Amino acid sequence: LGLNGSTGTASNLGVRAGSTWLSGYDTTVKLTGPAVFTATGTDTWTGATSDAAQTLEFTLTGPGTVGVSQSVTGLPARTYTYYPANGAYRIQNMVSGGPDTESASGNATLSADYAPTLGSAVGFKVYAQGETGTDHVTVRGGQPGVTTTATATVYGPLAKAPTAPSATAPAGTPVFDKVSREVTLDASGKADVDLKASKPFTEAGVYVWVEETSATAAMRAAVSTFGRPSETTAQVKPTITSQISKTVSKVGVELSDSVTISGVVQLDGVRYVLRGQALGPVAPVNGSCTAVDYKGAPVAAEITRDVTENGTITALGAFTPKDTQCYTYGYTLSVYDGEQLRVTVDHAAGQATQTAVVVAPGLTSQAFQSTGTVGSDF
Repeated sequence: LGLNGSTGTASNLGVRAGSTWLSGYDTTVKLTGPAVFTATGTDTWTGATSDAAQTLEFTLTGPGTVGVSQSVTGLPARTYTYYPANGAYRIQNMVSGGPDTESASGNATLSADYAPTLGSAVGFKVYAQGETGTDHVTVRGGQPGVTTTATATVYGPLAKAPTAPSATAPAGTPVFDKVSREVTLDASGKADVDLKASKPFTEAGVYVWVEETSATAAMRAAVSTFGRPSETTAQVKPTITSQISKTVSKVGVELSDSVTISGVVQLDGVRYVLRGQALGPVAPVNGSCTAVDYKGAPVAAEITRDVTENGTITALGAFTPKDTQCYTYGYTLSVYDGEQLRVTVDHAAGQATQTAVVVAPGLTSQAFQSTGTVGSDF
């Protein structure tokens, strides 16, 4: 038995005496399992033997084990009876052919049941807004040489990552996209295929990919589980706000900053790192500390903090000013997929809520203000 895609062959059919194929004898060939003969559309073929080996083609109707058996009838007898002469009623030796005919049979089986396994990994665990997601799918243990359709369904956006994989997506899970591509398995039943979403991510949240391959005549369909870490990604858009401990302070009084971060999505292998600096002293511009260009300003404190959740981090970058004038904080939040930087969010220095004017110890007020209106007090 041989198999090529959805068709196969039963070969070496017939009957031989030694090396000689015998022709003209009635034969019946039967299939078992998910297959029919191409010539008859049934599991049975009848005909006569030939003076050469015969081959019959069959078509698979599904996965399973295919068996073939053949029977041949009317063959010459292979047993003989010897009757020796006895000097009475039998005056010479005699040999008789025995039964008029004999039959012969044979059988073979072939496994035509392939159950492939799927592996996959998203291109990145983290995407910025406007980027398009990708997925790499591997097929192993499939039917050699067949063409199947690989499909990825992208679920999302979700508020958080699934806590554990499940056989299927929970009812009501939103579908973001669905893409397919044909792929032909190699001689070992393997294939690798890259799938790309048909549209970019535009809404922050978690996205989960689920892959599947279609069934062929001898290969079962395969579907991956929902919520595997390797198939879970996120489009992130974190935000940063900050509040300095004092917007007006004095030399010798400690300053620090509180930073509130939102939009953090927790995924395996994804890291958020907050880096910042306290800058100053810098002279005010037109009486304002928010109009100052802080590029190249002295660094009063360095800040590095791993961020694991949304919320407020207090007492960042604490330092004690030794000089008057303007001080401020500035930040960058970096999002990493493993060691690869994927997303950055900047919170520029000089914003009113994170900027302070520092006055001499003997002063009780200072005519510096970030904003003002007509009639307001300074």
